[in-house]
Amino acid sequence: MARVIVIANSKGGTGKSTITLNLYQYFIANGASCGILDTDLQQSITLLDTNYEKNIALVDPHTSPEALKDIDYEIVLVDTPPYRTGAGGFMSVADFVLIPVNPSPMDAMAIHSILADVQEAGVKHAVVLNRVAPKTSLTDEIRKTIEAFGCKVLQTQINNRVAYSRSLIYDDLDSEANAKASVELSSLANEVLRLML
Repeated sequence: MARVIVIANSKGGTGKSTITLNLYQYFIANGASCGILDTDLQQSITLLDTNYEKNIALVDPHTSPEALKDIDYEIVLVDTPPYRTGAGGFMSVADFVLIPVNPSPMDAMAIHSILADVQEAGVKHAVVLNRVAPKTSLTDEIRKTIEAFGCKVLQTQINNRVAYSRSLIYDDLDSEANAKASVELSSLANEVLRLML
């Protein structure tokens, strides 16, 4: 039975597709069988797979939420579109919902709708702060704001690094030049797995 991780936020531009693909590459590199269901209308991951011949294990886009658990992967990542109804059906079968949030006041305020959805579904969930700028007190303020909404914020944060975008094409996140990004991603994957179980 597949473990389903839904990457969701009703706000666009939070890095859902980038995080999804980097987690996929991490899980594959560490021996897990993993697939991606690309439900985003932009089809970013599907197009990346087609245009760069990435050989991503894409789940049939017509797969129903009910059938997702029976797919022959250990982990299925669901990349969702940036609107509220896009992730809804998949939350009912999710083992975990990961909510990427950029550390800005507008992004923090925008999570109310996705929090309502995950709380209604009764699914484990947490926010990961994404594209974090170094040496700013704003990140801590945003963390406190989100925690005040009653939502867990992961200890792991994803810093604003070119390595994450570059790795989508070159699969080089684990190279020596990208060591900091690789450590962050490993920490993210392991923190999600711990919370999911």
